[in-house]
Parts: sequence; C-alpha cells; structure tokens
Amino acid sequence: MTKVEKLTDATNKKNLVAFFYQLMRDHLPIGVVEKLIQENADPPKNATIFTNGYLARYAQECVARLTAEENETGDE
Repeated sequence: MTKVEKLTDATNKKNLVAFFYQLMRDHLPIGVVEKLIQENADPPKNATIFTNGYLARYAQECVARLTAEENETGDE
C-alpha cells in the first residue's frame, strides 16, 4: 500500500490543491470534476465559448488569486 503524503508542504500549488479538495469533498462529485478537467485539458477537446464576459473575467480573477503566491515566487 502506498503511503499518503502530507500535502500541506508537499506542493507549491497548495492553494489550488486545497480548492479542488474542498470542492470535491463538500460540493461536487469527483466524477463531475474529472469530466470538466478532461474537457479542458491541454489541448482541450472542445473549446469553451465564453458567452458571459463578466463570468469569464471573474474566473480569471479566481485563478489569479489562487495562484498569486506561485506567480510571485516564479514556481509552477
């Protein structure tokens, strides 16, 4: 059996890891999240059409906030 590592210090993307963890633990089934990830993986199978500019900008802001520490340190 594989030992589960402590994630709090194991990744430089811990804000994003915490977000996905809470999303799947408390709000969305893992299968729904996995389907969305597969649909938007690089390169995406189907291009998303951003029909709501405000929502698209908010999504960009959310990503920026969750990855701000990563961007400041240059880590990816």
